[in-house]
Order: sequence, then structure tokens, then C-alpha cells
Amino acid sequence: MLKSEDELVGLIRTASRRGLAFCYKKATKLHMVAEEAVKLGISAPGNAAVITTVLEVLETLLQNIQRIEQNMKDLARQETYIQQNLALLQTIPGIGFKSALVILSEIGDFSLFHKPKQLAAYFGLDPSERQSGKFCGSKNKMSKRSSSQVRATLHMAAVNSVIVQAKRPVRNPVLAAYYEEKCKSRPCKVAMCAVMRKISNIIFAVLRDQKSFELRQPQEHAQRLGVLSAT
Repeated sequence: MLKSEDELVGLIRTASRRGLAFCYKKATKLHMVAEEAVKLGISAPGNAAVITTVLEVLETLLQNIQRIEQNMKDLARQETYIQQNLALLQTIPGIGFKSALVILSEIGDFSLFHKPKQLAAYFGLDPSERQSGKFCGSKNKMSKRSSSQVRATLHMAAVNSVIVQAKRPVRNPVLAAYYEEKCKSRPCKVAMCAVMRKISNIIFAVLRDQKSFELRQPQEHAQRLGVLSAT
């Protein structure tokens, strides 16, 4: 039995892994629904037992998830290469431990990739064009040749990078500006796919150079490339 609102908020935060504002809002809604149920007289002797059983099942599932995540971290620590690259990927805005683990698992041997386009194609982010005889389709889509799990992970990373959440500043203002500009001429879904390809290029650069992500404006990138070309 919950003893206070703070305890309910704590459970919601553990289950959802969201901020306090979100959790307090959910707790308030739960209280409102419970009060309405009392007013309507919706009650039965077995309801308490059912709710208790469901809560116990959810608690067990949460404990198992936490145990699996700890096992994942323990396995990652056993290999220096994996541990180092996981840390590097997590410096990219929008990518956390689990996302980094999925990406690194899908990539496998990174030395097989020599260009950013190769990695993007491996992720299934390269555009595929519909062709039939002399007909050439005008609407290109992602080829989706790779794992749907890694694409879902990259999509979440893209959303976390460019979308404002809970009135907080965007995690990657450069990509956010790029996304907004793309949305002016393309559907937002297409613009988000373009952001995913940008993140794929960032992943390639971070793993290739073995350096943490650094946020740079496009002008800085152009200037840096000019200096490198001159040398």
C-alpha cells in the first residue's frame, strides 16, 4: 500500500524513467481517476486483489529489467574496446547506454566501414528509388535493409536531439536548426530521416577518430575541413 504521493511519484519515475514534472502530473491524474471511481461507486471485493497482483507482477518485471541491464553493463566492462566505444557513443546528444549498446552491437567490426555512406547504408538509411523499366519513382524512401531495432534506436536518438521536451533546450541545436530548415520544404517525417543520417555520420566520425563528440556549427566544420585540406 502506498503511504504518500511521493512514493507514487517514485514508482512512476522508476517505471517511466521520466522527469519529476511528468511523474507528478501522472500521479495527479491517477488520484483524479481514483476519486471519480469512488464517486461513481465502481468497486468490488476482488478489485483490491487484482490490483495488488498486477502491481506485484509489474514490480517483478521491473526488477528483472534492472537485473538484465546490470548484466549488460557487467558484460560491457569485460571488454575494453566495447567499454571505450560505448562511452564515446554516449557523448553524442540523444544516445544513452542502451542505445549505444544496440548501435555498437549492430555495427560489429567497425573497421569494415571506410566511409560514412557505407555505415548509413548498413543501417538502412540510404534512399531507395523505385524503378520499373523506363519508369523512375520520384518519391525515395529509406531502403530499410538493416535491423529495424537499430533504425528505431536512431529514430529515438534523432527525436531526443531535435525536439524540445518538457520546456528544456534541445540537446543538439545544430541538428535542430537543420531539422527545422528541412521541414520547410519536406514532410517532417522525411526531415527526421535526414537527421537520422546525420547522426549516423556523427557515429562514424566518433568511432573512426576515437574522440568524444563536439558540437560545432556548420561554419566551424567548413573551416576545419579547409584547414585539413590545406595541410
